[in-house]
Parts: sequence; structure tokens; C-alpha cells
Amino acid sequence: MSDEALVKEMEHYSDLFIEEVVRVGRRSRFPQANSINMGLTVLCAEDDNNTVRLTATARFGTDDEMTKDVHAVLFKAIDQGGEEAIAKLYPPDDRMMMFPMFDPPPGEIADDKKGLAVKYIVEFIDKLKARDIRVMSMTCGRGLPCLVDNSELRDRGIICMPG
Repeated sequence: MSDEALVKEMEHYSDLFIEEVVRVGRRSRFPQANSINMGLTVLCAEDDNNTVRLTATARFGTDDEMTKDVHAVLFKAIDQGGEEAIAKLYPPDDRMMMFPMFDPPPGEIADDKKGLAVKYIVEFIDKLKARDIRVMSMTCGRGLPCLVDNSELRDRGIICMPG
């Protein structure tokens, strides 16, 4: 499948995901009456073509009191810088030699790509908001710890945490 076809398919999947959340999501009275509250986990990962992609997992409650996790609800190319871009996601960590029980710190995407990541996330949040789905919190994983202090996300009332 070509990269363009894959992205188109993933965007269709994202739209189907939103429809499913509207169908099964638990309605809340807080912070807005009749909204569906959701948490996102965003991170960057590489694909087979050495492209760094932004991806997200959504967590929301359902009417039957269950919690659902849905993976890859967002899937956008961030950096096509090949192995150099991927290396930024996995920085070397000297602590790992002395303390292997610690998780390595997450790397960050290139500075000139951070705005693109925020743009894609905000567009997705706006699509959710149009259907009365509210993102309450966002865990910022590999490649995106810089978003924890992002003013655009904070101004939307989203609690961003490192992850």
C-alpha cells in the first residue's frame, strides 16, 4: 500500500473511531452537560519507511461502565528525515548502564517539527469537540514531552502530563 493510501485509510479509521465514540461513549455532566470525556496518549514512532509518525491512543468510558482504549486514532507523518529523525526519538542514556531498571528518557522530535505535531493534535481535538467529545487530559510520550508545557493545549483546558 502506498504511503498516500495508508494515510487516507488511517484518516477514514479516525473518522470511524469518532462515530463509534459518539455511539458508545458515556455522557457526562462535568465539565459540560452531555459531553463525552476522553484522555489521549500521544507519541511518535517510526514506520517501515523511516518516517516519524504522530500516533495517539484514546481512552474513554462507555455507557456499560467499561473503559475503552483505542489505538492509532491519529496517524500523521511528522518527519521524513530517515534514521537521523528516528535517532532523536531514542537518545542514548548513560544512566542505563548504571541503572538498567530505569526507563530511558523519551527523545524529542526536531524543533522545526513540533509546531506540525501541535497542529495535527489541535485539528483532531477540534474534530472531537465538534461531536461533543472533550479531551480532558493528554499524556505526552516518546518524541513529544515538549507538549507538556504547550500554551495552545493548556489554553484549551487540556491537562498535559509527561509519559
